[in-house]
Amino acid sequence: MKIFVCNKLYDFFTIYSKEIMYICNNSNFTTDQFKQANYLITCLSDELNYPIYGNMDYANSKNKIKDINMFIKKFVNLNNSQKIIVFYHTPKVFIDNTINVCYSIPDDDNKNIVICPPAIKQYKFNKNINKKYLISFKGNVNASKERNDVFNIFSKYSNDKNIFIERNNNNYDYDELMNNSLFSLIIQGDLPWSYRFTESINAGSIPIIIKPQNQNILAFHELIDYSKFSIIIDQNNIHDLMTNILPNLLLESINNMLTNLEIVNNKYFISRKNQMEGLFEILEKKCI
Repeated sequence: MKIFVCNKLYDFFTIYSKEIMYICNNSNFTTDQFKQANYLITCLSDELNYPIYGNMDYANSKNKIKDINMFIKKFVNLNNSQKIIVFYHTPKVFIDNTINVCYSIPDDDNKNIVICPPAIKQYKFNKNINKKYLISFKGNVNASKERNDVFNIFSKYSNDKNIFIERNNNNYDYDELMNNSLFSLIIQGDLPWSYRFTESINAGSIPIIIKPQNQNILAFHELIDYSKFSIIIDQNNIHDLMTNILPNLLLESINNMLTNLEIVNNKYFISRKNQMEGLFEILEKKCI
């Protein structure tokens, strides 16, 4: 598999595109021969609200791309055997030779979409099983009706071990909760995915994912068995989770989940480089 990086799209970079381009240019898959490439990669993104951690010099395009198909046809001359990779956080209608890298898709199988993990927050993985909190969530509970509904259900189970609070609650620090919770609650926000999805994995907090209706947010599901390190339920099973599933989890099962979570974090989630390598692994499989 060979990938050609479309540097000429530099003017259309958004926030984390510099990072993507740097990783692609230093990949073993990269070629400088356009005609040899199986894939062209744009290194552009529409995710203007990508959180910036650290002091990296990110680019932020002021250009709006209203029609991605017209944009591709104008700037990229693909041959029939090539595909172009575009980073857009929600699925859109693309021409057939486009692969959309995003964070959620409808549940129907779409071979032209690859789900990648959202943000990275450089947490140190905490594999201690005796953490201060059992489960926690701190965030904007009004990001969506779905999140508000789920939050209100979980709030009924609040105590000194189960922390469910709004983001303006200063009694608990977000990072402290993430670093010291055995489980982290992952609820969709204004989009089906949540930055907390990756942050909990980075921190060593087992994700409990309330799966959005008719959406798939499981990044790299082609490569990863989520049943080994997370709990995925729908909204109707919250009571069973809090009264039956969590109280009856064996220490051995929790230890196994933490071990598998650390393996997955180190391989696919821990850095943008690892995430891109996961993307390349999926693209290579598609190429065969």
